[in-house]
Amino acid sequence: LRRAEPRNSELVTGVKRDISLLQRVDAGPGDRVTVLDISMDKNQSALKDLLARDVPVFYADHHFPG
Repeated sequence: LRRAEPRNSELVTGVKRDISLLQRVDAGPGDRVTVLDISMDKNQSALKDLLARDVPVFYADHHFPG
């Protein structure tokens, strides 16, 4: 994605079992968030907070298909 759509960005990452990464994201007006391969189930609260602040979020998760 970074090659296909280059933009100023901040990479937030952690060790394999550190999956509550979205709470570390401080995004606001004009920001966009892309989330890849972390559990939405474990990050729902932080995701809802970002969406409530009108931050666009692209989320790709395969961990809990429903």
